[in-house]
Amino acid sequence: MARSRLLIVSIIAGAALFGVPLPTHAGPRFPATLEKALEAARNVTLRPSATGSAALIRDVFALPMRANLVAVSFAGAKGDQSAIARRVQVLAHFRSAGTWSSWQRLSIEEDGPDTSLATPPSSRTFTIPLWVGTADAMGVRVISLAKGPVVRDIRIHLINTLGDAVEPNLLQRVSAAVARFLRGSQAEAIDFQPKIITRQQWGADESWRECCPRYAPSVQLAFVHHTAGTNDYTASQSAAIVRGIYRYHTKTEGWSDIGYNFLVDRYGQIFEGRYGGMTSPVIGAHTRGFNAGSTGVSLMGNFSSVSPPSAMLHSLEYLLAWKLDVHHIPPTGTVVMTSSGNEKYAAGTRVTLNRIAGHRDGQSTSCPGSDAYALLPSIRSAVSKIGLPKMYQPSISAPLLRPDGDGVNDTITVRGTFTQVLYWRITFGRHDGTVIRRLTGRGSSFAATWDGRADDGTYSHSGVTDYTIEGYDGSARVLPFKSTFYMATDHPDGTLLNAPGGSYLLEAGKARPVAKGLVQASWFRASEGATVTDTEVARYPAGTPLGVRDGTVLTAPDGSHSIVSGGVRRQFASDAVFQALGYTAASALTATATEVAAIPAGAQITDATAHPAGAVVRASDGSVWTITGGVRQRNLNASVTHSWYRDAEVVPATAADLALATGDPWSFRQGTMFKAGADFWLYADGVKREFPYHSLYAVMGYADAGGLTVPSTDVASIPAGAAII
Repeated sequence: MARSRLLIVSIIAGAALFGVPLPTHAGPRFPATLEKALEAARNVTLRPSATGSAALIRDVFALPMRANLVAVSFAGAKGDQSAIARRVQVLAHFRSAGTWSSWQRLSIEEDGPDTSLATPPSSRTFTIPLWVGTADAMGVRVISLAKGPVVRDIRIHLINTLGDAVEPNLLQRVSAAVARFLRGSQAEAIDFQPKIITRQQWGADESWRECCPRYAPSVQLAFVHHTAGTNDYTASQSAAIVRGIYRYHTKTEGWSDIGYNFLVDRYGQIFEGRYGGMTSPVIGAHTRGFNAGSTGVSLMGNFSSVSPPSAMLHSLEYLLAWKLDVHHIPPTGTVVMTSSGNEKYAAGTRVTLNRIAGHRDGQSTSCPGSDAYALLPSIRSAVSKIGLPKMYQPSISAPLLRPDGDGVNDTITVRGTFTQVLYWRITFGRHDGTVIRRLTGRGSSFAATWDGRADDGTYSHSGVTDYTIEGYDGSARVLPFKSTFYMATDHPDGTLLNAPGGSYLLEAGKARPVAKGLVQASWFRASEGATVTDTEVARYPAGTPLGVRDGTVLTAPDGSHSIVSGGVRRQFASDAVFQALGYTAASALTATATEVAAIPAGAQITDATAHPAGAVVRASDGSVWTITGGVRQRNLNASVTHSWYRDAEVVPATAADLALATGDPWSFRQGTMFKAGADFWLYADGVKREFPYHSLYAVMGYADAGGLTVPSTDVASIPAGAAII
């Protein structure tokens, strides 16, 4: 150990002596990764013979650069990868330091993204890349067996991730050595999390991948793979191998990122694979048909005829124990998964798989090699004993709690099991840390039901609700489980509540009764508002009843016309005045005698040259104004007019109207629901409040038809308030 430390110190000292810049806090430095496709191998075509096999390439090539990782691809082969693998063989050997290797078979690539999640797949067939150390020449044989495909356009893919594509000088070698030494600390441990070399630490170039990872709802199982490459590599070369696989998957095969979620080398080093968060259910590209809902761990090497080393198995077991515990999945037992489609299981096929499965269980492949596959039962057993105690398969009965008394989702139940008897605690709260309610108990399992009430019997406001499950007994603690659900206990101000017992407008937290018929027709469009139960309405204090909106034109049973102005009903003195002010029968709502009698009577309208307060008028330039309080207030935009008035209620402005002083702009009506594109909003208390999740919009009883369609420019003109979540 002392000699190793002395060597490292000497390397660092040498770097300083030669003026080599050391890595800074910006992160470790790695050799540039180079990639080429050998041009001389292109456009080679040979039809298979009728009697046996035909070698398509026999030549030895001097490589245009030194390569650490090599692969072959070709066109012309059709069908699934396992079928191609049975009809086409690819062999290669390499020259390194003047010595030629024996011929080695390059396996056909069978991993890959699910077709439903991938960009259009390449028409080429690729082999799995093979680590060759450093090679400057290679020989390749591609063999199409009898009745095999017409293989053409064969390409050799060369990747260099060690930085020795050309002869490195002393300074380059020292700089690379220092960079490898100063990779930084391992990933921060969470409970028994093993040490994991992060993407930054192994030198992932994040510009190679697509911007955004994809996530499944959860992880249900783990697939074990092998890279099918060489077993002959040093511990210091492992990061370069991972970089090479990453480069090959993204730049050569065109995948969005490296296919595996994790990789483990023969020395027990664990590498973070696909980007997106090691504790998150990131969808990889390792088991086509079952990538969503699984995590893929690849053993670096070929284990078809040799067992994985003990250090590799030890790290694999600890990695699986930790990763499955993060998602609270037992390592033993089975789960039923639905295939999204591959050569073994057609799309829609339900397949029972072990929680820790081999790649071959999900696809027609020999992966992870016979010797590694035979160890899976003992791996499952070992994983089940690591990191105890644990919590398995916590669940909630529904993603929605809506305690409105209709018998549906009035309560939720949280369930789960422990590996031993523990005290348990379930905490319900908000994102800001506010605790709403805690439920406790003890046992090897739990099933706790909650109705949404706090300890004092009151309901918290609607929104996304966190819940955390903990299990403990003295120093023994499980990894907590945290998730969310939606609680719908009330509605925001401005909402029209349509209940069996009546309709109500919510304002300042009170429910203002809205008489069905004339009052509702004067204020709201059809389907506007939320369908609720009387149980919810009863939670609000009663407000003053809502009257008919100012500006509403009425036709009484006796045929007379009037307009609601300043809270009173003002009758037009004659049809001539009614018509002179631009009104028609279509502009009036038909009122019953009871409805007419409920509105206090005001002075008649005798002036045919000016509109009364409450009227809405349109000037010759197209601008629309609301007459109120002796001033005219311009409607902010056409959407504002539509939120308040029916089209027939808007009449031409008179000279007297336009002579009025101008007041503040007239904005949206309280409770206006509108939509722009796929987004829905509610206007309340002077701001727009967005429903960011349409599913919650529907759950809370709102109907798409109730939204007023408005241009995005009109939406932008309204101040934004808090989202309705």
